[in-house]
Amino acid sequence: MALVAVTLSAMLLEGASIDWSAIYMRTVFDSGPFVAGLTVALFAFSQATTRFFADSFVDRHSPSGVARVLLAAMAAGVLIVFFSPLPAVSMLGFALLGIGSSALFPLAISAAAQRTDPRRRSTSRRSHRFPSSLSCSARRCSASYRTIGASAPPMASASPSSRSAC
Repeated sequence: MALVAVTLSAMLLEGASIDWSAIYMRTVFDSGPFVAGLTVALFAFSQATTRFFADSFVDRHSPSGVARVLLAAMAAGVLIVFFSPLPAVSMLGFALLGIGSSALFPLAISAAAQRTDPRRRSTSRRSHRFPSSLSCSARRCSASYRTIGASAPPMASASPSSRSAC
């Protein structure tokens, strides 16, 4: 649930920043279209740049440490945007939001992929076999290749126990 909460916060702030930053700048500060568009571009550029270099930071530091720094950057960005007296300060806040939301989702996916299910450890390993109908169709395909003179493809999908099912 912690992974979902962290990821959800990053995704909500990312979506809100991309969708509403230009509207926020025009409504709150009466900024022109150039400044409003620049705010969206600044958010996207800071997000893309941080995401590009994030793997080297994760390799040097722990993934949880990088995630904490990114969450702190997002929190600082939200506070700066909320209490901003000037458009330039808001743009800094949106840049921090882009930095903070850049790599939290990939970090959470990696953390979820490394987790193990405690229920699966207690059960015995089952060999996953393809259904016998799939194996039979692979054998028929192999036989048809032989009849037309081509070399038969390997029968990787047919397990030894299902070959007899044909």
